[in-house]
Order: sequence, then C-alpha cells, then structure tokens
Amino acid sequence: KTVKGCHTAILEYNLEGSDPIYGVLKNCSALTTKNAVFRSAVRQGLYQLRVEVCQKDGCNKTPLQFPPINKQLNGVKCPYCNATNALTCEADGDVECFGEMTNCIYMAATFYRPVAPPVEFSAFRGCTSAKSTKDYPEILSNRVQDTTTLEISNGV
Repeated sequence: KTVKGCHTAILEYNLEGSDPIYGVLKNCSALTTKNAVFRSAVRQGLYQLRVEVCQKDGCNKTPLQFPPINKQLNGVKCPYCNATNALTCEADGDVECFGEMTNCIYMAATFYRPVAPPVEFSAFRGCTSAKSTKDYPEILSNRVQDTTTLEISNGV
C-alpha cells in the first residue's frame, strides 16, 4: 500500500475555569499538509496546535510534544473577547501578546468537541502566531465544523 504521507497533530485548549481539552490525530495526509506550530491566546486562555508530517509508512508513531512557550511579553496588544454559545463577540478590552504571537485573530466557528455536548459555538478575539488566514492550519478541519469569521490583523 502506498502512502503519500502521514501526519500527527496534537492540540491543547486551556481556558481558566474550564477543564483542559487535549487531542491527538494520526492519519494519512496529502502532500500539501505542512509542519506547523500554531498558537492563539486570550485572557486566561491558550490554544495550541502542532502538526508534524512525514513521508514513510508508520513514521508518525512517535508521540509529539509542544515546544516550550515563550511567555515574554512582546509589546503587541490585541482586542479581546471570548464567547461561548455565540458566533460574534465585541472587544471589551485588550490582551497583551507574548512570544511568537505578534498578530491578532478574530474567529467565530462551530467546533466539534471530544466531550459532550458534541458541538460548541464559540467566538474569540486575541493574539495569534498566524501571519495570515493562509497560516491557519488546514488540519483543524477535523475540529471545526463551520467557520463564520476568520480574520488575522496586525496588533497595536
């Protein structure tokens, strides 16, 4: 059996006051899938995703870990909001960005959840490591049912 490639994706979503959500996805992949580390942050919350791609059968057996998070403030500020059970949210202040998160994100989507309830509506504004919407990992399609809004902009 010929495999074009394999990938492993790990994700972590931590929001203060909620149980963390962790996920691991191992699968075959298209040659267009790229290695990536993606992070977004809101006040008291962090979402991170890492994707590793390889080109041989069984090459994705090794467990992945996230690289260390640089918590050093970088001088960038982004509008902040975080809403569940909603597909919009208005900024109610700013969040200070850190590490490689030098841009701002506004995302509203319906997400699949690994725990009940099986879907969640969510909107947030915060910091991101993505430079443009093209940098937003395609691998998230297994988690995102429908994206209503996805905007990446410069911080202030």
